[in-house]
Amino acid sequence: SGDFAAAKEFARQFYEARLRSLGPDHARTAEAKIMWARFRAETGETTQAVEQALEAMPVARTGLPPLSSVLWPPLTSVSHILNLAGRFAEAEPYAREEMAVVEAAHLPEVDSRRAQSLSELGRALLGEQKHREATLTLERALKIYRQLGSNWAKGAERVQKLLDQSRPRPP
Repeated sequence: SGDFAAAKEFARQFYEARLRSLGPDHARTAEAKIMWARFRAETGETTQAVEQALEAMPVARTGLPPLSSVLWPPLTSVSHILNLAGRFAEAEPYAREEMAVVEAAHLPEVDSRRAQSLSELGRALLGEQKHREATLTLERALKIYRQLGSNWAKGAERVQKLLDQSRPRPP
């Protein structure tokens, strides 16, 4: 519903419950920590969120093969957090890995996870001033969001705003 403050509090409580039941070195605890970090970033706590997410990501990978579909949620959260923090060069590799997971999972072309991954990659590329690649990537994301229909209108709006930023302005 867009209430990131409430989501942040719920995510913190969920992380603490996982921490008590599974301990700090469990992949599920790390995933909960990353989810909490995402909502911290959404509420302006980007510095803390970045530190928290980057600390948890290696633990989230524990015991998982590369390109495991289980990695998609933490990868997309970490790329999102880094993008919100303006750390685009760090976000790009996570977003590319996120896209590799989407491809390895053989998701359909019109899938919300593909659109979200393209959006995060496009945002990172845009922040790095890689305008041509950013534009192509964001156009793909926008096309998918539009094909997904009205339930994904907010995603399409966000990508459209990024696309507007990626296009050179006339002198």
